[in-house]
Amino acid sequence: MACFSLAKIPTDGLVAYFPFNGNIENQSAVSLPPGENHNGVFVPDRFGNESAAISFDGTKSSYAEFPDDDAYSISTTGALAISVWMSPDTLTFPVSDDGYIHWMGKGTFTGTDKGNMEWGFRMYNEENSANRPNRISAYAFNLAGGLGSGSYVQEPVTVGEWIHFLAIYDTGENLIRVYKNGVLKDSDSLYDETYKVVVQNGDSPLRIGTRSLWSFFRGKIDDLRIYSRVLSESEILELYREKPSAGDSSGVSSSSRVESSSSSAENPDFIVAQSAVSPLRLSVVSRTLSVAGIRQGSNLVVTDALGQVLVREKIAGNHRVLHFPAAGNYFLKIGNEIRRVQIR
Repeated sequence: MACFSLAKIPTDGLVAYFPFNGNIENQSAVSLPPGENHNGVFVPDRFGNESAAISFDGTKSSYAEFPDDDAYSISTTGALAISVWMSPDTLTFPVSDDGYIHWMGKGTFTGTDKGNMEWGFRMYNEENSANRPNRISAYAFNLAGGLGSGSYVQEPVTVGEWIHFLAIYDTGENLIRVYKNGVLKDSDSLYDETYKVVVQNGDSPLRIGTRSLWSFFRGKIDDLRIYSRVLSESEILELYREKPSAGDSSGVSSSSRVESSSSSAENPDFIVAQSAVSPLRLSVVSRTLSVAGIRQGSNLVVTDALGQVLVREKIAGNHRVLHFPAAGNYFLKIGNEIRRVQIR
C-alpha cells in the first residue's frame, strides 16, 4: 500500500501568484491589473516543464512590469511575505550598479516616480567593492530612498542552480526575515535608529528582473507568490518542497479535469469516474483506492485538486493500491487515461 502526504501550499492571504506558465498572468483569486512582459522568454522550470518559468537576459530591455497595486505594499496590512524561485545565469551581472543588481522589487528613485521607494531584492556580483560575493538580500526603504534596512544570505552560488528565496516584512514584530531553501538565514529590525525606515505605500510598479530600471538580472524566475500576512515555518517549508504542477510533465492539464462522474450506491464515501470501455476498475474502501486492470509498465500520476503531484511512478504489475489521508478531489492519470476520484 502506498501512503503519501498532501501538498499544503498556503493560499490564505495569497494576493498574487505568478507561475509564469507561458504568460505573466496572476493566478491568485485577487483581481490585479495585468502586467507587461518586456522581452522575458519562457523556458523550462526547475522540474523540466517546458515554458514554465521566465528568463531575462540581463539587458535594459528585459524585465516584467506590473502596475502599482496596494497588494504589493508592506504598509497595506503591515505584513508582506514574498516567495520566489530564482536561478542566476551568471555570477557577474552585465548591467549592475555599484557591484549589485535589484532582481525584483517595488520602487523607483528617478524621473516621475522619484520618491516611491518601497522594497527590493538584491544580488551582488561575485566580486564587488563591499566584499559581499553573490549576497542575496531583501531590503525595505523610506519612500524618499536612501539607505534601507534589510536581511541577507551570503553563501556560495552556482550558475544555473535554483534557489528558493523567501522574505517576510513584518511591522508587527518589527522584523525582516530571509529564508533560503526553507531555512531561516537572517533576521533584522525593520525599523531601527540607524536607518529609521518607516514603510509607506508608494505608486511605483512591481518589477521582476529589475526594480528601478538601472540594474538588471540575468537568469530565471518562477513561482512568485505574494502574501498579505506572515507565513509560519511549516508553510515556508511547504513552499520550498512544492511538487511539480500537473499541467506539463505529468500530462494532467487543467482541461483534462473535466470528467463526468457517477456516484456509487454501495459506498457513499466516494465518487469515481468510470469508463464503460476502459479495462481499468477503481474501488474505494475507507479512503483506500484499489485500481485493477492496469497495463503493466504504465505510468501513474496522482494529483490533488490544486494540481500538486502526489505520486509519480511506473507500475510494475496490473494492480495498485493507494491510501488517501484526507477528503478531497484527486486525479489519476494511468497511461493515457484519466480518472477523477472524490473522497468524501
